[in-house]
Amino acid sequence: MKIIKKAYKFRIYPTLEQVIFFSKNFGCVRKVHNLMLDDRKKGYEEYKSTGIKTKYPTPAKYKNVNLI
Repeated sequence: MKIIKKAYKFRIYPTLEQVIFFSKNFGCVRKVHNLMLDDRKKGYEEYKSTGIKTKYPTPAKYKNVNLI
């Protein structure tokens, strides 16, 4: 049985308001990702030196942080 895959390409033309929304949204996502990555790196360094594992925070921890 041969599987046929289909793909569709879409092009969007956002309004200025939508561009601003996407810019803020992706900026916040990137900031949270970088904060979480930094915490993971620190936890790993601590694990290497002490041998004690730590629980990593969820994105909810960063909810009240002033991101922008």
